[in-house]
Formats: sequence, structure tokens, C-alpha cells
Amino acid sequence: MEGGISFIAVMIGMFGVSEALMQLQNVNRAAVRQKIDRIIPSFGTIKKYLPLSLQTSSIGVVIGALPGTGGDIAALMAY
Repeated sequence: MEGGISFIAVMIGMFGVSEALMQLQNVNRAAVRQKIDRIIPSFGTIKKYLPLSLQTSSIGVVIGALPGTGGDIAALMAY
């Protein structure tokens, strides 16, 4: 307590208060509804991209398991 209030804690709190005030503007608006059929891909699309997904995920697992490499390098190689 003698050290004062942490600058990081104050900044996080100010962000939270400002976000709460911004959300008060949208209290009376209706929620946005989305059709679920547009979010989930069709079976044909899944079947089309399944081999590519398996190939890139295998490359990512192998490269990501090597010592000294991480998820960034594995994602770049799989891409």
C-alpha cells in the first residue's frame, strides 16, 4: 500500500469503465441474430478441404515438435 497504485491496474480499470459506458449506449437495441447454416460449412466443403487440412496439420505437428521451433514457424511452414 505504501508503493501506491499500480499504473497497469489503473489502465485496466479505466479500460473497463470506458467499455461499460460504451455498452450502456446499446442497452435498448435488439440483439443481432445470425443464421447458423451460414456459419457451419456444408459437407461438400468439408470433404473438399479434408486432405489439405490433414496435410497442413501434419506438417504443423512435425515442425512444432522440433526443439527450438514454435507455433509461429510451424504455422508458416504449413501455410
